[in-house]
Amino acid sequence: MLKIKTIILALASAFVLLFSSCQNKEQYEVKSVECEQIKIDGELDSKVEPELKAMVDFYKLQIDSVMNRQIGYAAQTLDKGKPQSLLSNLTADVLRLAGAEYVDGTVSLAVMNNGGLRAPINEGPVTVGDIFKVFPFENEMVLLKISGIQVNELFKRMAAIGGEGLSGCTLVIRDNKVQSLLVNGKPVDENASYWVSTIDYLADGNSGMSVFTEAEKRINTGIRLRDVMLNYVEGVTAQGKELTSKIDDRVKVLP
Repeated sequence: MLKIKTIILALASAFVLLFSSCQNKEQYEVKSVECEQIKIDGELDSKVEPELKAMVDFYKLQIDSVMNRQIGYAAQTLDKGKPQSLLSNLTADVLRLAGAEYVDGTVSLAVMNNGGLRAPINEGPVTVGDIFKVFPFENEMVLLKISGIQVNELFKRMAAIGGEGLSGCTLVIRDNKVQSLLVNGKPVDENASYWVSTIDYLADGNSGMSVFTEAEKRINTGIRLRDVMLNYVEGVTAQGKELTSKIDDRVKVLP
């Protein structure tokens, strides 16, 4: 991962140096604006200055050598959806599994928003680039310790939006309300505390997860979700297994 970051930073720095030479200190005033639609296709390549194209190609070759590296094989196409899906279930399960090493005790739950899953993992070879497509954001894995009362509030939100990527629970929804809820096979104890593994975007209260901002404790792991998933896929491959997921009874919506 360090190699990828180094290449990207070098490319960004090169562009800054290239275009900074075009700046001057004179002040300008916009007199008019004209717009036209430019088709983005291969024809544009012939219009790029040779020096600029050579610089981009140089870095692209290095990035491609990393991104195109196969790290696993998907036994099925994994995509997102509600109330649950193959991709959201897998991501939440991996978050809960990876979060366990950061806390004393059990990570009871994991929450991942579907909006953070930006592409499917197609059946077949899985590359580093495929994982970047699914998880393009710099989201960090975060562990939160919340009360049983807050767990119930969290799942009111889950029911209202029809589910998300969840792990560690059995949730039944009817009329966008919680019909029943079990965490690790047991009813929620409002006097207990529960560890939840999620991402910083949600931990900060986004996507309606304001209950997370009231957590008793927060652990910022410093590890990106993307890296968590890369490590998981490589670990599965090292065991001679294929990447897979399943639809189970974790979230049900009743008519």
